[in-house]
Amino acid sequence: MYDNNYEKFLKSIGLKRRKCKVCGKYFWSSKEIDICDHPPCSPYSFLGNRLSRKEYKVGEVRSKFLNFFKRNKHEVINRYPVIARWRDDVFLTNASIYCFQPSGGFKSGKEILVPANPLTISQVCIRENDLDLVGVTGRHYACFEMMAHHAFNYKKNVYWKASTVKYCYDFFTKELGFPIDSISFVENPWYGGGNAGYALEVLIKGMEVATLVFMDMSEGNGKGIEFNGKRYIRMDKKIVDTGYGLERIAWLCSSELIGYEWVFGPVIEKIRTYTGIKRLEGDLMKTFVYYSSLFNDYDEILNKSADVLKMKKEELDVLIRPNKDIYTLCDYSRAILFLLSDGAVPSNKEEGYTVRLLIRRCIDLMRKIKIDRKLSEIVSLQIGLWKNDFPELEKNVNYIDEVLEIEEKRYDETIKRGIAIIENEISKNKSIDEEKLVKFYDTYGTPVDLIKEIAAKNKIEIKIPQNFTSLVAKYHRMIEEGKIERVEIDEKPFLNLKETKQLYYVYPYKKEFKARVIDVKDNIVILDQTLFYPESGGQENDTGEINGEKVIDVKKTENGVILHFLEKKSNKIKKGKIVSGKIDWERRYSLMKMHSATHVILASARKCLGEHVFQAGAKKEPLISRLDIRHHKRISDEELMEIEKEANRILWENIGVKVYFMDKIEAEKKFGFVLYQGGVQESKKIRIVEIPGIDVQACGGLHVKNTSEIGLIKIIKVERIQDGVERLIFSCSFSALNEIWKDEKILKNLSEMWGIPTQQIEKTAERFFSEWKEMRKKIQEIQESLLFELINQMIKEKSYVKLNIPIDEFGILPKVIKNLGEKTIGKTLIIVGNGFAYAISKNPTISAKEELEKFCVKVEGNNLEAKGFGLKGK
Repeated sequence: MYDNNYEKFLKSIGLKRRKCKVCGKYFWSSKEIDICDHPPCSPYSFLGNRLSRKEYKVGEVRSKFLNFFKRNKHEVINRYPVIARWRDDVFLTNASIYCFQPSGGFKSGKEILVPANPLTISQVCIRENDLDLVGVTGRHYACFEMMAHHAFNYKKNVYWKASTVKYCYDFFTKELGFPIDSISFVENPWYGGGNAGYALEVLIKGMEVATLVFMDMSEGNGKGIEFNGKRYIRMDKKIVDTGYGLERIAWLCSSELIGYEWVFGPVIEKIRTYTGIKRLEGDLMKTFVYYSSLFNDYDEILNKSADVLKMKKEELDVLIRPNKDIYTLCDYSRAILFLLSDGAVPSNKEEGYTVRLLIRRCIDLMRKIKIDRKLSEIVSLQIGLWKNDFPELEKNVNYIDEVLEIEEKRYDETIKRGIAIIENEISKNKSIDEEKLVKFYDTYGTPVDLIKEIAAKNKIEIKIPQNFTSLVAKYHRMIEEGKIERVEIDEKPFLNLKETKQLYYVYPYKKEFKARVIDVKDNIVILDQTLFYPESGGQENDTGEINGEKVIDVKKTENGVILHFLEKKSNKIKKGKIVSGKIDWERRYSLMKMHSATHVILASARKCLGEHVFQAGAKKEPLISRLDIRHHKRISDEELMEIEKEANRILWENIGVKVYFMDKIEAEKKFGFVLYQGGVQESKKIRIVEIPGIDVQACGGLHVKNTSEIGLIKIIKVERIQDGVERLIFSCSFSALNEIWKDEKILKNLSEMWGIPTQQIEKTAERFFSEWKEMRKKIQEIQESLLFELINQMIKEKSYVKLNIPIDEFGILPKVIKNLGEKTIGKTLIIVGNGFAYAISKNPTISAKEELEKFCVKVEGNNLEAKGFGLKGK
């Protein structure tokens, strides 16, 4: 049934359209009321009372939903990863529609590419926007399942508004057995991800449990209907986008006062045995949860609840907060499990930042409620709870345990560094505002409770915002977005031109070609066909000649027109004429080998380091290339050797490289989202590059026919370019040989210089280094002794000493001062070395930092101790 008149259906089941006197929205209900069920207009009115026919656990609700829609001719789709690898505009899967919506949203004239139509799914989602309401309201989660059914009305009609509303009503009343009068629908437009549409929010006794979106608009570049500051125009497609909150619905299928107990029951019980924290029940919990449906601020909920219970707010907080912290720990640890299981690598960027933030918040929570265990043990409890529903969660247990252990150590180190900085800030400014509080946590990881404790010692009160974790996430995302730079070609002059025929795909080994000139604009030449490969997918462009004129750059526009940039404007190349093109074959063939080598090295890294390894970037150049991979720790020399060994084994196995086009959806089903290592492809047919049994990627680059053509791979070095990303710099073929010969030449020169065989170079170098260290140690001891005596003599007579010494080692200064100990009490010492200075003040009237600032360019530290670099010449 393709029916737009959902109102007729709602009337047929006894619902009437009404206007809420509180929020002004229109809603549909069978009850004679003038206030809608949407919080905060109405509170929860189901607490402690099961609404379903019988008690249903989370897994049972999921099964009933998927089976209901399967019976109604929807294809069941397995969950997508929580990291949205198939899109280039978002990091995380925030909603089920993200799995099927293209980057930037659905648009008119563009094909819809989906695995089935209609379909149903229960998608695990991660959201950062309400992190601080988790554990409070019973309905908020950082990690949750969005059950959904989707229909894509494009070229053929599937179903629309009336059928969508009927499915929803039948699921709740017939499948789950909810009372007919418990359901209401609130009219509210929806927008996001580049699309918008009319929507109905489904409410049951004061809680939103589903949203039915009728997506039929896309962003209109300043035209059309305005929503939230953006304008939208009608599309040539109508998409049913629904989302049902599994955890919320399961809560209504129980008699629990708060949903977290029903969702995480076994994990919560285990945590209680670790902490001794008792479960809060009865009127205390019921009152708190009741008011949590009306307010989105923990303090406000506490105030209201305490008034009703005739308690002090602080007393109620002592009872509520430990349980709230347990609930939050459960939700955050489940999010960590799914993020790491799906390949997230903790870092300060993209999805890596989300998982790191959640890991650190979990560690903070565990310290607060006194769990003397590793975070990995809590995550392991989550695996036990969810593994039957999601068997893939057990696959990466070793990786998850290793990452969590590393992150816990890093966090401890970060906290130690941050404490000194915060102590200095507080002593200097006597306050920390909200902006600095968020910045400190994001930059130094210092727990807010610890910041508050430090401030209290200095008799300063700090107010921590209730939405602190969400503010941190938002702050970091703003920094990330501010760093994004996009360089684009002005494509307007080429919009009406026909797509260039890509001969390089048909004849990758051909060196010369003929073509007709379609257009010439300054030094840009457009041909009807070309062998010149445009820069794409990290592979550099071809160079060469057109009619003897140098081609220095090649780029491709969004509509498929290839632009050949000449070294200078030419009068030899005229529109409509036939020209001869010749590519620089040596460069092209080198790039082909480098690109295939990149795929081989990535596959080798995944085999040696783990399947979490994902490409973070690549640059293929003729002589030396690079591959950036996401990995949670530094790659050791032994691991690097294994990667190189595995890569060369693949070359010597003489494996044919297959290049073919495949339906995008079929490719995703067959190979998964590991396809998109080199970036997203959103056309109906995507180009697949496969090294059978080794690697398969969606790739637009040029490749050799056989791995043996690469000849040899040499990984020159590895470096950590940013947190969570390792860069492998490598070469192949004759360039790799050159790198090996370079190393051999160095060894040969050392052998001749030291007069020893090359086999003894390592031992000799170790001996030289050991002797040098011993000599350096003796020199340092002499310097320390002389410096100690010199300062000791001077401070006997003075309380303020400034001493210039010709010393190059900064490290010995603090050591000498420390050894002087009590002799420095009441004194101020400034010691100047070569380009640096160190100051310590044990005189309460003199600031070490201020004294150092008089003659140093850059000064770090505080009133008691400071170090400076770059002398002003005083």
